[in-house]
Amino acid sequence: MPALYSVAKRRARCSYCRPFRTGGLSSIAPNGKSFRITVKREPDGVVSNWLDDRVELSATLKVSVPAGEFFLAYKPERPGVLLIMDVGLTPVISMLEKAAKGAVSVTIHYIHGTLDGSTHAIGAQVRRLAERTANISATTFYVEPRADDVRGRDYNERGLITGDWLRKQLPVAGADFHLCGPKPFLPAFVGELTLAGVPADRLHYQFFGPTDELIAA
Repeated sequence: MPALYSVAKRRARCSYCRPFRTGGLSSIAPNGKSFRITVKREPDGVVSNWLDDRVELSATLKVSVPAGEFFLAYKPERPGVLLIMDVGLTPVISMLEKAAKGAVSVTIHYIHGTLDGSTHAIGAQVRRLAERTANISATTFYVEPRADDVRGRDYNERGLITGDWLRKQLPVAGADFHLCGPKPFLPAFVGELTLAGVPADRLHYQFFGPTDELIAA
């Protein structure tokens, strides 16, 4: 089966790798001291450049409290698949850290796709979590690896994530899915998994746009 979404390069980036949010909370470990946010710096980004260049460690920012319905269940009953594209990893890293701390007993499959090593964020941390945690597996797809991107070290698979690959490698019928990424990635895989028989209550996603657009897709 061909990939469910296409690549259209522009300025050395693919269409579904463009930034779709300013940043997000990427660690919610309850240590009582701090939270971590992850922000993708863009050449023309107003907020990302301001945070990186101007904000000091002692600065005080006015922010809202963490909110939303996209999170890993307190005690998951089925294997979990974290399926993400590019900076969609931001909210999912918290789920992976939770599993690595021993708070989750089921197997967690982390599947991340991005253009190449230059757009691969938090890769080293994910590899460390997978290496030291028996119930975490991590697979990274590079759409077009660079000459210095090494398979087996920087990434695992070349090309796009496909429905065929998911069905061959993962327990699709018996897993809970958490998906995060921009259009057209997210609508494509929500539709693919729905057609594969995954019930709606086992499809969890964070969609940046009107929900009716995702349902229609």
